[in-house]
Amino acid sequence: MSEQLNEPVAVPVNPVNGHNLMTVKEVASYLNMPIPTVYYHIQRGNIPTIKIGCRWRIPHNLLIKSDYLKVAISNPQPVKTQDERNLLIESLVQQLINVLSQKA
Repeated sequence: MSEQLNEPVAVPVNPVNGHNLMTVKEVASYLNMPIPTVYYHIQRGNIPTIKIGCRWRIPHNLLIKSDYLKVAISNPQPVKTQDERNLLIESLVQQLINVLSQKA
């Protein structure tokens, strides 16, 4: 019985480091998001990962096929303006003042 050897499958090379596995920092740069946000999505299972020792590695070929990217690209989150941030902060400060004045 003769065995047929399978052809090697080409693994897409990511543009950041030239091989398939990416670090969290590379993914953050690639997706243009803060590193803590990448960890958040890793912990939620939104970004496919493998763990090597104590470090997370993200296979580029799985990242580009992941549902996370499809959702993130099709539904981008709006960036808050400084005015919106100020209103949120003022609202939180007012709520804190109300809570503290009720306890006094």
